[in-house]
Amino acid sequence: MSKPSTARLSKTPGDLPRLRGDGRRLRQIRLNLISNAIIFTPEKGKVVVLANVNNAGAISICASDTGIGIEPADMDNVLMPFRQVKEAYVSNPGEGSGLGLSLVNSLMILHGGSLDIDSAPGEGTRVTISFPPQRTMAKV
Repeated sequence: MSKPSTARLSKTPGDLPRLRGDGRRLRQIRLNLISNAIIFTPEKGKVVVLANVNNAGAISICASDTGIGIEPADMDNVLMPFRQVKEAYVSNPGEGSGLGLSLVNSLMILHGGSLDIDSAPGEGTRVTISFPPQRTMAKV
């Protein structure tokens, strides 16, 4: 049974340009960001996904949650494949493979982008991915 979590997923500008990249990999990035935020957010928590374009034309997507957060000592582990902070799972202990953020990071590197994590234990986590401006397609 999936746990109820409050999720607002449509805080993007209606005129957001298209992003040039591998569609399958971009969907995987989005899925991993959102599912990680939901998994680590307690019941009645909040998950918000925002997207925007900066002045240079780069698209950024930010997934933030009011979840358990990441301890500073565990920050390196969350980007390593198959590494988990096992006691961190809020819903189903033992869930997941430890690939979520590691895969997002690898796919962002392949797209020439970056991943940034801002987190505080007990307060939540914000993961921001940024694509280079040349991946933003001009509006037709």
